[in-house]
Amino acid sequence: RKQNTTARKRKYHTLTGHEGSVLASFAWGDTHVSGGEDSLIKVWDLKFYKQMATLKGNQGSVLSLARYGDFLLSGGNDSHIRIWALTSSLEGKLVGSVKSSAGAVFSMMVVGDMLFCGFQDTSIGCLGLQKLFKEIQGNDSEAGHVFTTTLKATSAHVKTLFGHFGAVYCLCATSSQLFSGSGDGSIKIWDIQTLECVKTLQGHSDMISALCVDGDRLYSISTDKTLRMWDLDTQLLAHTVEMDAELLCLAVHDGFVAIGMDNGTVELRSKKEAHCVRAYPLDSGETPSPVLTCTLIDSEKNSTKLLWGHSSGLIKVIDINPTDFYSSSSSESSEDTDSLLGLLSSFVSFPSVSADPSKRTACWDTAKWLRSTFEGHGMEAKLLEGAKGRNPLVYASTVIDPTKVTLLFYGHYDVVPVTDLQSWTSNPFVMTSSDGFLYGRGTTDNKGPIIAVLTAFFELLKEGKSPINLVFLIEGEEETDSAGLLPCIKENRELFQDIDVILISNNLWLDDEVPCLLYGHRGLLQMEISLSNSQRSLHSGINGGAVGEPMVALSHLLSSMVDPTGKVLIEGFYDGVRPVSQEEISLYTPIELDMENYKQKLGVSRLTTESKEELLMKQWRHPTLSIHSVISNSFNNPSSIPGSVSSSISIRLVPDQKLDQLRAQVLDFVNRKVQQWPDLSVDVKVGKTGHWWLGKHDSEVFKAAEKALKDTWGVDPFYTREGGTIPFTHTLQELLNPQHVLFIPLGQASDCAHLPNERIRYENMVKGVQVLKNFFLTVGDLDIKRH
Repeated sequence: RKQNTTARKRKYHTLTGHEGSVLASFAWGDTHVSGGEDSLIKVWDLKFYKQMATLKGNQGSVLSLARYGDFLLSGGNDSHIRIWALTSSLEGKLVGSVKSSAGAVFSMMVVGDMLFCGFQDTSIGCLGLQKLFKEIQGNDSEAGHVFTTTLKATSAHVKTLFGHFGAVYCLCATSSQLFSGSGDGSIKIWDIQTLECVKTLQGHSDMISALCVDGDRLYSISTDKTLRMWDLDTQLLAHTVEMDAELLCLAVHDGFVAIGMDNGTVELRSKKEAHCVRAYPLDSGETPSPVLTCTLIDSEKNSTKLLWGHSSGLIKVIDINPTDFYSSSSSESSEDTDSLLGLLSSFVSFPSVSADPSKRTACWDTAKWLRSTFEGHGMEAKLLEGAKGRNPLVYASTVIDPTKVTLLFYGHYDVVPVTDLQSWTSNPFVMTSSDGFLYGRGTTDNKGPIIAVLTAFFELLKEGKSPINLVFLIEGEEETDSAGLLPCIKENRELFQDIDVILISNNLWLDDEVPCLLYGHRGLLQMEISLSNSQRSLHSGINGGAVGEPMVALSHLLSSMVDPTGKVLIEGFYDGVRPVSQEEISLYTPIELDMENYKQKLGVSRLTTESKEELLMKQWRHPTLSIHSVISNSFNNPSSIPGSVSSSISIRLVPDQKLDQLRAQVLDFVNRKVQQWPDLSVDVKVGKTGHWWLGKHDSEVFKAAEKALKDTWGVDPFYTREGGTIPFTHTLQELLNPQHVLFIPLGQASDCAHLPNERIRYENMVKGVQVLKNFFLTVGDLDIKRH
């Protein structure tokens, strides 16, 4: 097979937070620790690529890091070695500090109970950690007191090693030997038992930047632009690789050698022969930034994580796999196309803006890509015609067993326009990962949830589990008017027989901490009321008092619709509104809502109620009438009497109000009120409408979703409703007549759906997949199949 060394656009994650260069790096398990020029130590969770803690207390740049059990050790340019106690949440408390007179602590290495430190003054300090920690534990433990000592004063100081003629920039070790690299270009081998130098390796013509030992081979890099590999059995130079840039950092693990260079590139090479298998250069347009740290650690699914830190303060992380480097150069690897990130990245790359006619081809391309993706996962898939001349719908299904529960997942592949490109921090249609968030238009609304459902279902199949039959119905007009949804379902009824459950994930959590289950939303009735008495405006000084004024009439009309408390005064408006039960109120009680913060968020000084439960009901389950605008034909002339005026209003209706009845009530109310101005004509136009929806929140299907969320996130989900309207919910329920409809949102409240820098947290995607897997397994065991 041909090796592909071309660096493709890879789905790497970025971690930000350092102001200035990333100078030190250390990792274990899912934890990565970085030290910076900004004197800060950052602790990162590599499972979800998010920052867990920031350790403060250094007085200068953090140059080196090491770990000893539950303690983190850091060395700085202020000549201090600091000891941090790590908690289970990876937060660190500074418990000790050892000051040296040897200058900056460029390198650190822990071997057993011994700490070796490479200093600026060419020496290597040796400290016994057990003795050091006894001194720390025996110290006065008053709150806030940190044990401090000096290298010479502490009983933990074992010895200081001399032999180099330059600063000791790097250290590595086996259980019996210590290797040190210096600014003098030499490498020294020290016996750890005797602490004597047993060999000096010469060959580099400039400073040694980094050392790594792996088995019987020692790897060294230098600013002389060479990688050298030394055979430790003979202590002879085995191989030299000349490169095109100064080499600054090095990592060796699992068949790979990673090298960071001053041109901003990281090269990944084979461990044996050091052939380049992949290069990761700076992105196009990225500010030149040398790579100062690199790390390789084990990852999940037989892969390895590569991390590298730049002088810009940016840390990049990518999963690598040996098989990824042996594929045809004309095609991307399976990792790029089939992984959760790879699929979502490809999906986001399509600018499927349904409201923009110039993006019609892009929308069709998106639908075809989605069809191919479903087919690539073994599903029967096809494009279905919606409204004439509009975007198609994508249908896909896998029927495992007709006797099993059939679940239909509804979603949409279209997105809203990007109207404020300057506010985006990256290309909206190139998915980027930063600090645990995936940015791009459609990541949370609604491409991310679609990929999560697909991934969850097929992970179950790979595990030999087939709990349900799954149907996808993905439309391309949801962000406009869903014009094709109704005719498509009616035209293709045979494809949607025996749907038991409809699952939707087209909304967000109430906050950023607690997952939610949506069990209802309000309906919508939009209307425009127009009053007129003339084709033109009149002058108030000449004609005032001679004619009935449309603006006066409209003001009276609007003020008579709603009182100051928000109560709607239209006769019969509250007919049919379902009473509030104590059981319903109990669903609002657990929901956390800080009323003061909420007022600040809205920018208001007071709310219509001080009760959290009442406020939620006002926004979610009580009907409302809102007045949105008043427009006249007077063009804001202060002396003009407008000849025609209009106002837009909307009503949010709730169970069990009827749309047609409300429309008639409003029309009757308007006509009766305007009769007081017999010389005025009235016209009422009905705009968008949508039915309310209320799910069976106490059903076994909702309980299955609740359990899936709790088992994954560790907290009880909130049961929520939407104050807005989602028209397709009623359409799907009426046409497909399922036993159950429910929403399981994946994204957080801060995901910026429809806004610049739309995003979804990577953790929410990964855990969302697990939630869906758990839900599918539980629903598959329920006796809800139509017989």
